[in-house]
Amino acid sequence: MAIDYDALATQVVVELQGTQPARAVSRRLGRSAATVHRWTQGSRPPPADDVLLLAHLKGRDVLGAVCSLTNLAADTLGDAEPRDPAFTARIVEAYAASYTQAGVAERTGLSRHQVGRMARGETRIRLADLLRVLQECNRALVDFLAVVSDLTQLPAVEEAWLERDRMHALYRDMPLIGSLLNALSRPAYRALPGHDPAWLAELVGLSPDDVTRALARAEGLSLVRREGAHLVETIPHTDMRLKLPPTLAREVAASLTREAATRLEQHTATCAWAVLMPKDEDIPAMAHALSKGLDEAMRVGNAGGGYRLMYAMVHLVAVDGTPVMVRSEG
Repeated sequence: MAIDYDALATQVVVELQGTQPARAVSRRLGRSAATVHRWTQGSRPPPADDVLLLAHLKGRDVLGAVCSLTNLAADTLGDAEPRDPAFTARIVEAYAASYTQAGVAERTGLSRHQVGRMARGETRIRLADLLRVLQECNRALVDFLAVVSDLTQLPAVEEAWLERDRMHALYRDMPLIGSLLNALSRPAYRALPGHDPAWLAELVGLSPDDVTRALARAEGLSLVRREGAHLVETIPHTDMRLKLPPTLAREVAASLTREAATRLEQHTATCAWAVLMPKDEDIPAMAHALSKGLDEAMRVGNAGGGYRLMYAMVHLVAVDGTPVMVRSEG
């Protein structure tokens, strides 16, 4: 699926400008009206920092959208916000921290030198290049634009929007798809003579037919690709893994929790739990610490190259029934 990122960048600016004259937008950004006009005409590439600031000034939750991009985004941003010169550079820095600059360059078609300069804040980042990073590295583009812009006014992203919806449907229908995709990167799978649905089915606890159907859908969505006799993930399970929107993530987590409860009753799973009494103001920090612990467990679990496939979940449940946000990144 090819996206015209330059056309998309222009469409985002036009949508954010809305019915305001270019002069009004230019005053808010400290730019000339002629510059804003050239952005909307596509004759000059709009810079990412100005466009994200414009979205922020229009009341769009730019900071929240950026924090949801990757597991490292919130930490990399620190105290930066859309008004800060370093804001967009830190977005790219979060991607480079997981993929490395060379990895981001390979996925996006940008040069390694370009990615390095972008991450270090040594150049103004074109909006088109930032959008390319979000899509090509971990499919975060549509969910990001759904917050900072109006998807219905962005025809260049329509196909990616439809693909995103099909991907979400796959996660709803098959909550264990994440485990199945992760299994493709395991050394034990790569050591097989070729792709073996029955082997994967035993590993994940599904039927071979379910495995075949799920992977066929994943391949149609370019979540996996053929490489020799095997399938490989196109987005590795690292800090850059696919980010699901909070509503869908909770839905998938609920399904996995029900499955976990069944396996606990069958003595095929283990768990640890505790009863806590924190102050309200300490809950965000505690939730963040739990999430960080899960991230560390993932790094340990994925470093050994073992055979067994497991999933770990972190829940913070208020006994009185009030909602609790487990991690700010979604």
